[in-house]
Amino acid sequence: MTLFAPPATNFGPLYRMVDDFFHAPLLVTAINLRVFEKTTVPLSAGDIAAQAGWHPENTERFLNALVAADLLEKQHGKFCNTLLSKDFLVESSATYLGDFLEQSFAMVPQDSQTLAELIRQGPPDMPSQEENKEQHIETHAEESIHTLARMERALCAQLTAYIADLPEFPRMKKMLDLGGGPGLYCMSLVSAHPTLQGTVFDFPAVTKYADRYIEEYGMADRVTTLSGDFTRDDLGCGYDMVLATGTLNFSKAFLEQIMGKICKALAPGGICVSLHDQLNPDGAGPAVSVRRYLPMALAGNDFYLEAGSIAQAMSQAGFQSVVSRSIESPFGPAQLDIGRVP
Repeated sequence: MTLFAPPATNFGPLYRMVDDFFHAPLLVTAINLRVFEKTTVPLSAGDIAAQAGWHPENTERFLNALVAADLLEKQHGKFCNTLLSKDFLVESSATYLGDFLEQSFAMVPQDSQTLAELIRQGPPDMPSQEENKEQHIETHAEESIHTLARMERALCAQLTAYIADLPEFPRMKKMLDLGGGPGLYCMSLVSAHPTLQGTVFDFPAVTKYADRYIEEYGMADRVTTLSGDFTRDDLGCGYDMVLATGTLNFSKAFLEQIMGKICKALAPGGICVSLHDQLNPDGAGPAVSVRRYLPMALAGNDFYLEAGSIAQAMSQAGFQSVVSRSIESPFGPAQLDIGRVP
């Protein structure tokens, strides 16, 4: 080996993996400290520190780090929110996502020892998820439904634009939002159509909150709820569209059965629209999907959906045609599958 010979590549990508890991705690710390509430108007670090009772020098260092992360702007020694922070990190914003981002951060193992233990020992012994599904939803519905509503609100326009562009949309009369949570996707689509009626299907612990959102948005004359477990219960019938967004991966063991029920629930000429994260057949990409579900998968909750699995289930269930394409979302690449019945 030649002394000081250059390596075949450089270690920059490895160091950036370590460096990027600091962005998440930086963001979550700023949310916890409510920094973005204090920077709705330009203020100096000294003013912010005095108002909050913080250490002046460390306050300025921290605010500078948020500027470096493109979360704040700094002009003439004063700090103010960026457009990104205004939209998603100020609590009064209709699209505030601070609590959603905090919950997402909490799902990630915070130390390498936790990951190493799961790899060495495998998932811990836990009760069957299917047996405890309804109890888990009942316990956690209230704390998660409002966070989910904010996330849906931030994505409504993009999803509605995709679906409103479909040739079937103008003549739709009735739709079902399967596992629709707070129902904002359903309400957004109904609002974009002059006569469309919508139904939000979810567990009883969820639909009671969906009913409140429907009332709050003044949509009770056009959007209703239906309670149940879509792996077991009747979905209704005569729908021109069944929408499933980010929900089928949690019931992937029943995918063919669910698609069969959806097919029967559709009116002639109806469509099923599915939007989900999906995993490449080799399990190694897309990178964001691998990372997002890895902690849950290592703990024994495998919510990965292999690319093509929804389209295959649609075909096997009797859909006449299935069209699939990849779209970009704020979460990364997602798979849009559209199945049509005769």
